[in-house]
Amino acid sequence: PPRPAVAAAAAARMHADEQALRDAVAAISRLDAASAAAQPAATQPAGAAPDIAAAAGGGTSTATAGNASATAAVTASSNQTNVEILRAEWESSRADTEAAESTRPPAQLLAATRRLALLVGQTARVHHTIWEKASGICEVLQALKADGEQELQIGCNAVAAKIFVQGGMLVEKSPAMAFALAELTLCLTHSEPALVPHILRHFRAGCCYTVPHYVRRPEGASNETWMALMGYAPRGKGFESKEQYYNRMAGLVTLYSAICQAEYIPILSDDGGRMEMHEAPNPLGAANAWAWLARLLNQRPQRITATILLAFLKPSAHMLSRRYRRQFPKLLVFIKNETLPLLARVCDAAQGGAQNGGAQGAEERAALAVLGSWLDTALREISVNGCLAPPEHAEIPDFKEPDDTSDARGDDW
Repeated sequence: PPRPAVAAAAAARMHADEQALRDAVAAISRLDAASAAAQPAATQPAGAAPDIAAAAGGGTSTATAGNASATAAVTASSNQTNVEILRAEWESSRADTEAAESTRPPAQLLAATRRLALLVGQTARVHHTIWEKASGICEVLQALKADGEQELQIGCNAVAAKIFVQGGMLVEKSPAMAFALAELTLCLTHSEPALVPHILRHFRAGCCYTVPHYVRRPEGASNETWMALMGYAPRGKGFESKEQYYNRMAGLVTLYSAICQAEYIPILSDDGGRMEMHEAPNPLGAANAWAWLARLLNQRPQRITATILLAFLKPSAHMLSRRYRRQFPKLLVFIKNETLPLLARVCDAAQGGAQNGGAQGAEERAALAVLGSWLDTALREISVNGCLAPPEHAEIPDFKEPDDTSDARGDDW
């Protein structure tokens, strides 16, 4: 379980982050009123990402990422993207996760932790199944809670670890599972808030881009050491390829984003004949999603940036477009006009310059092209409809469709 001091420090940082974001909103709101008279922004260092402002709060909050002159003038959100803060969050999450994994649960809790992992692993993309598995998990957690706080923390750690592992295995190849696991997570955090810090810890420890944090190469470190720190998975005598790594990290960011956009939990009706969707507060919801975007876009982009930015936007953009109707389109325009050119330069560097013939950087160029196309499509849809529709993968049936046995003849299968 996370150390109390670390948990308290993380809570304090989150509170400071949210206050900084609100201050940024107030400052940019004042600038918006006089935007017509705004002066050009000071020139930024080559390759630097312009500051953006972000809003954190409930569904009535507003957020702004305006033109370059407005955004560069506001520095109230600088605490949000201080590299040392992001690195500290990543390092503390890794340390706590390693400590938890190195401590075997007491023998009397092994059956409970295995039961919890089994129930998470049985989650399917069906509302009834999600409700059923969430109910079973909550029963086990309540029993552990009755035994003591330490027992509850051990149970929460087991649940969070399995959700993360499932995401790493399934979401890359089946993006729709991100929404099923996200719905399960909201069911569980709604019932047991103690699970929230464990979810954050496992995601930040196992995927630095959910902080988001770019792991710098330690001085004197080998390629192998650096790759291990970034989260490259071992394969044989080496590591997975860059393409495999990018795809797996994108899957984990997709799941994290899907968790942020979750707003409803399924509950079986009294007559047992239908599933009812009930709105539930999400402790990792819209404010957390907007803060993630602010943190990412206020950092110098790296080779993987286009991949993880697209992976985050696809699941949660529809929710952000509803929560921040005026300001989310501005954010997308900011990404298109300010971030994409920076990413293009990163792609050129990845392939050794435009004259290289494209021998390197294929993943980066592909991600940049898809991100640009997605932004154009999203902006057109918002201009017509006012907000984005949920992605197709977000659709989850209430009950499992019965198997089709129309071709069966008696016992002859």
